[in-house]
Amino acid sequence: MKLDLANLASIERAATELSAQPIDVLVNNAGVLGASKRGFTSDGFELMFGTNVLGHFALTARLMPTLLATENSRVVSLGSISHEMNEMDLADVMSDQNYGSFRAYSRSKLGVMLIAFELDRRLRAAGLSTESLVAHPGFSLDGLSAARPGITNGSRSNVLVRAALGTFAQGKDAGALPTVRAAADPVARGGEYWGPAGWRQLKGSPTVVRAKNRSRDIHSASTLWSMAETMTGVPLSF
Repeated sequence: MKLDLANLASIERAATELSAQPIDVLVNNAGVLGASKRGFTSDGFELMFGTNVLGHFALTARLMPTLLATENSRVVSLGSISHEMNEMDLADVMSDQNYGSFRAYSRSKLGVMLIAFELDRRLRAAGLSTESLVAHPGFSLDGLSAARPGITNGSRSNVLVRAALGTFAQGKDAGALPTVRAAADPVARGGEYWGPAGWRQLKGSPTVVRAKNRSRDIHSASTLWSMAETMTGVPLSF
């Protein structure tokens, strides 16, 4: 299915097609990792905020009726340990002032987490069975991933580089496990944050981990939610 999260019209078309059948789990996994120069979506939003936050918000909003009609469905949003490194600036979500690639990325991921945790609060308050969780992959690298034909091309770092990186990073196959647990583990619960259990959540077995308080700030989440509804023109309500 064609879905461009940087294009609101594409999201609407894809959501219409997806809504034709039940949805047990929606994993909001795609996104823009970085852009050295400030870019824009087809709708004129700063690229990382417009894709990572607004694109996923619009998709989730359009699929919410189908998710609610599917008993015990889940929404899993991809956060990042980078949310620990920058505060949210609600006065400059488009990075109009002093754009920096990593700062824009980390703020976009903080925005994703704010909305995801707010979504679960609202679902619980409404007494609904759909749950919203957040997961992150830690520090996951292609070079440490297991080879998979058609997905990884077998290009490997040399032994010394792999040994050095392996002390604080893991493959993307291991990095996917927190998402799998959040999506499918029967013990997982709405509002949880899943990530690697190791030092600073960089690598390790998937478990429930702690997110910075800023990602659970109710005031910031409510404000950002309202902004996302206005910007996308898609209300997320139930």
